[in-house]
Amino acid sequence: MSGYVPPTPSATTAMDLLSNVKPVTPASTPISATTPPANPTPTTPQVPAAKVVWVKGTLKVVGPDKQVRTVQAGATLLPGDTIVTDKNSQAEVVFSDHTMVTFNNNTAFNITKYEYHPEVKTGSVGKSVMNLLTGSFRSVTGAIAKKHPADYQVNTEVAIMGVRGTDYGGAFQACKVYMKYYSGTPILHNDKGTIVLTQDSPFASVMSPDVAPVSVSVEPPVFHNALPIVPANFESIVSPKSIVPPKTVTSPA
Repeated sequence: MSGYVPPTPSATTAMDLLSNVKPVTPASTPISATTPPANPTPTTPQVPAAKVVWVKGTLKVVGPDKQVRTVQAGATLLPGDTIVTDKNSQAEVVFSDHTMVTFNNNTAFNITKYEYHPEVKTGSVGKSVMNLLTGSFRSVTGAIAKKHPADYQVNTEVAIMGVRGTDYGGAFQACKVYMKYYSGTPILHNDKGTIVLTQDSPFASVMSPDVAPVSVSVEPPVFHNALPIVPANFESIVSPKSIVPPKTVTSPA
């Protein structure tokens, strides 16, 4: 696994990210069809990184331009987007490599770098680098992590979460990182050390970037209510009715 790369500093709460950005609103004066803008610059459309599977409550997305949009099931997410849930919401997304992620309430998660090349048959098939700014999530990883584990990581201020084909939970709260094993090989790493979670040692934590990850004998309270993962296929999600969301929203104890 690569060395520790600290992300952008986290917000106090997920919704703090929205305090200094402007909502997306239609332009007040449409550009005339007969008067094109001077010297237009061609742009290359970004390839969607993920799609929203289901939403409970309100899901907001902050784009790289700092504008905020409220999205529903079926919406597409792009590299650079930050996914934000509030105190009453949860959501699941599926990435194009079929990684599935469910976000708990009060979570902010940035898609820092993402590319997937399904036409590649051996070795590295892309890159998935995310930043957990605050909150918690559960993820079942897809092709990028399975084909080349070093291409997948979730950064926090104090440690990196990595995997080797895995179902795991992750949390970053009050400058502390927690990780939970469900299956596979979750890995928690920083410059001070690395720990691999197993069925016999399913919990780990990091208290600061200056100390190594350690095994935890008691399940951290943030994981007491397991987040649901609804099986979803990136290509098949075309409308808000594609997936029925879970009936209940769980919250940390």
